[in-house]
Amino acid sequence: MTLQHLVKKGIKAIFVGNRTFAKAEEMTRRFGGSAIHFKDCLKRLGECDLVISQTSSPHYIIRCGNIPPERKKPLVLVDLAIPRDIEPQAAELEDIFLYNIDSLQKIVDKSLGTRKREAQKAERIIEEEIEKISA
Repeated sequence: MTLQHLVKKGIKAIFVGNRTFAKAEEMTRRFGGSAIHFKDCLKRLGECDLVISQTSSPHYIIRCGNIPPERKKPLVLVDLAIPRDIEPQAAELEDIFLYNIDSLQKIVDKSLGTRKREAQKAERIIEEEIEKISA
């Protein structure tokens, strides 16, 4: 689903790694991108702007030492796995932006709160206008 959304948004260079290469190939045939062997995912980190990780691994897949220090650009890491795939200390590295399920939920909650407040303002405006028309 994530891959499909990224392709719809116009993202062109997408690498898809999976435990089974055949599954990665199937996903890229359906939605786009380039299939890579799972063992090569860490080798490609230096080429990425965004990494979305979601495995069922019991340990970290991406550790601070896997992130190339010679990167020339920021890197956004999104960890959708439970337990986590990305070592939390990665967020302390320069130009690394790490998000996980909890941080994404906070963003959603904040956005929802803002939308609710704006909806209440809109309701008050509508009520005021209805009173003006009714008077």
